[in-house]
Amino acid sequence: MAVVNALSRVKVDDRVVKILTAINVAGELDRIAMRGARYGFPGWVTIEETKRGARRRYIDQRADAQARAVAYLAGATSAGEVAGRTLALLLMAVYADEGAVANSSQAFHSVRVQSALPWVGDVPELIDAIAAEKLPAALIAPILDERRAQHEQRRAAGAAKADAVARVADLEARIDELGGEQLDELERLSRLAHGEYSTRAWQLRDAIGARRSALAGRSRGDGAGAEPDPDASPRDGAA
Repeated sequence: MAVVNALSRVKVDDRVVKILTAINVAGELDRIAMRGARYGFPGWVTIEETKRGARRRYIDQRADAQARAVAYLAGATSAGEVAGRTLALLLMAVYADEGAVANSSQAFHSVRVQSALPWVGDVPELIDAIAAEKLPAALIAPILDERRAQHEQRRAAGAAKADAVARVADLEARIDELGGEQLDELERLSRLAHGEYSTRAWQLRDAIGARRSALAGRSRGDGAGAEPDPDASPRDGAA
């Protein structure tokens, strides 16, 4: 009820535009409604009296949830209401806790930000900022405290990945000069920078493997006059 009351109409500012352009609401409306609104939007939940007391019953079909969401959106008569009602559906899907629902009845969906737009990385925190402004602190503060910690972890991981990408580029440019320890470092950083199974990761592994083979050949004496492993220590008594 708090989400519907506070968000069914909003001012359309840059934050709202960034959120709505970065999330595929049209393509995932049924999943978004199943993940959040069906658990609390007024009129979406029915209460049945049983011998053991009241029982809440939720929408269990995507088509029904989508129909409810479409009807809710159709009630908008201004840009602020179109944006606000869409945001209300999204916020419910982001924040609703499915822990009290049997696994078989859960939506198994997360609101995903998937776009090449430059503000994509800001969207989770923009959602939180609007929620903090619009919703009662007693309702939203505990959720936002947990999410702030998640955002810090995400930023740290992003910074670590950016550093790894830069270091990989530097090492790769000098791969014909690298020794064993540096190749180990390049292999480790490539997983952080590009994952395990991307095309870029496979290319780097091939290049690392080729360099290791070249170093192994030199250690066996193949190729007269070839340079030794840069990481290897000189033998005792060597000139």
